[in-house]
Amino acid sequence: MARGAVQQARVAARRPRLASPSTATALAVLIVLLAAAAIPLDAVAHQNVLANAGQLLTSVPIGVVGFILARRRPDNPIGWLLLALLAGIMISSVADPYTCLVLAVPTWRSP
Repeated sequence: MARGAVQQARVAARRPRLASPSTATALAVLIVLLAAAAIPLDAVAHQNVLANAGQLLTSVPIGVVGFILARRRPDNPIGWLLLALLAGIMISSVADPYTCLVLAVPTWRSP
């Protein structure tokens, strides 16, 4: 029985892990890119830039804590949940002005 457990551990060690420090870094880079895209989209869509900036300022500490937890302890689900929460907030803050821009400006060609 112990031999089977050791063999399963070896097989599990060879599989690539989705929850790794490099995955946390890639998700954090994606979040930063989304945050950088939100401000120009707000300006082009003639929306209040400061409204999303306030949302950004309140959600940044959540992302920082989530990134630190996910990077240092990839097996801890709290860090991943915090990063996923911030990713959802950033996707929402980018999708809103993009939708307004596509629907409001008839000459705008959506990519």
